[in-house]
Amino acid sequence: YVTGAMANGIASEELVEAVARAGMLAFFGAAGLSLERVDQAIWVTGVVISCAALVGAMFALYRLAEDWLGSRAAARRTILYLAVFPFSFFFTRVYTESLFLLVSVMAVAAAYRGRWWSAGI
Repeated sequence: YVTGAMANGIASEELVEAVARAGMLAFFGAAGLSLERVDQAIWVTGVVISCAALVGAMFALYRLAEDWLGSRAAARRTILYLAVFPFSFFFTRVYTESLFLLVSVMAVAAAYRGRWWSAGI
């Protein structure tokens, strides 16, 4: 906090009110940004992380499907089915589904290749 009013009353209540009216009171380390701006930044960051995890999961799943099925065409169909499945909408939202898919596919791929410690972590 900017004025230190909450730390055992170092600043007066009037000073805290004046700082708040001036728009200089910060919270959560947001440096005085508005709540809407912080919300927007969190949302954009979440979507970027979800989409990046989805792309990583698709690459990992493609390689795993190619190893298992022995065909590039079958691996491409696997990725296509993942992309058009109705649930895939949630992979681009600020949820944990795409990150869970990435970690799960990587764990299965590590187990398939006999890397048990990597699969367990």
